[in-house]
Amino acid sequence: MLAMAACASNPGVIKTGPNSYMVSRQGKTGLTGIAGLRAKAMGDANTYCAKEGKQAQMTDTSQSSGVPIFGNFPRADISFKCVTE
Repeated sequence: MLAMAACASNPGVIKTGPNSYMVSRQGKTGLTGIAGLRAKAMGDANTYCAKEGKQAQMTDTSQSSGVPIFGNFPRADISFKCVTE
């Protein structure tokens, strides 16, 4: 079980261009819900933008698909930009 938990990766916010960012959240098991992962990723985006006194605005979202085996655990990706509130 510990080895499975170590496989989950949440690298944090990644800059993808001028005022463009991406954040991913992956479950630690195949039983993790996508909606919860998406909410956590959006929370990460909001926290990141709040440091600049701004608010996150989602520009795109994607999620994993397929059977959650062999490390293909549920994953949610959020692309966003920081905008003035």
